Amino acid sequence: MGRIYIETSVVVDYIKMKIKRDRDLDANFRRELAKLRNLESRFSFVILESSLGEAIGQCLKKGWKDQDVFEALSCFLR
Repeated sequence: MGRIYIETSVVVDYIKMKIKRDRDLDANFRRELAKLRNLESRFSFVILESSLGEAIGQCLKKGWKDQDVFEALSCFLR
């Protein structure tokens, strides 16, 4: 089974979408998620620990509340 690595920017965009309730990002994620679900049987999706740390750091640097960031991140990881 192949691997697809999820970039930091994707995680940050997802968190931004959840915190800011960005409808454009939400529509984009819904479209892309449908495509990714078709790949689930052939690939495993991987997020490096360093990418998670970088994403959290970027979000906190933007002044977003840590509780909001971690709630959105846990939603992303499901």
